[in-house]
Amino acid sequence: MTPYDFLARRTSITLEDRDRGLGILNEVADMMAQELSWSPETKQQMIDTYRTSIQGQIDAEFAVVK
Repeated sequence: MTPYDFLARRTSITLEDRDRGLGILNEVADMMAQELSWSPETKQQMIDTYRTSIQGQIDAEFAVVK
């Protein structure tokens, strides 16, 4: 389970929330890190992966609009 899996696949926050879950990402990652015994490095990697994925989606949407 990753923040992307939780926020994008198991909830609809990436569709319904204006910031696509970025506003709660750190809190979600903190809870997941505690529950899943992630190291600080793993937690940061999960955060970075989510941000990169969401930014890629945003960039693709704006590329279509242009």
